[in-house]
Amino acid sequence: MYELSLMNDGSVVFELNGAPDAVDMENILQQMSELSEGKQGMTMLYKISCFEIPSASAMMVKLSDLPRWIGVMKAFKKMAIVTEKAWIRNVAELEGFLIRGLEIKSFEFDEIHQAEAWLDEG
Repeated sequence: MYELSLMNDGSVVFELNGAPDAVDMENILQQMSELSEGKQGMTMLYKISCFEIPSASAMMVKLSDLPRWIGVMKAFKKMAIVTEKAWIRNVAELEGFLIRGLEIKSFEFDEIHQAEAWLDEG
């Protein structure tokens, strides 16, 4: 379903395959909070191989903990979204305009090396 990893260089790789349920969403938030605690200027490679709309209970977890999610996002300066779904890429880049201090750029799966290079840029 999902995998969240902290790399040696301090970057985060998040892989999503399917729809997270409420327990997954809470676990993701907890792990993200722990990985980003006290940090700034982090980067994330977010790979979405198969997206399904999260359950209503999963969305409620996200909405009820919105301040915590925003706090987690403040630790990141760049996020590369890699997915084949054009609408997800468009929504992700829109979110980048809405979250101050976070630059989001989207890529297709065959552009994963470009996504990694972009994250490595100053």
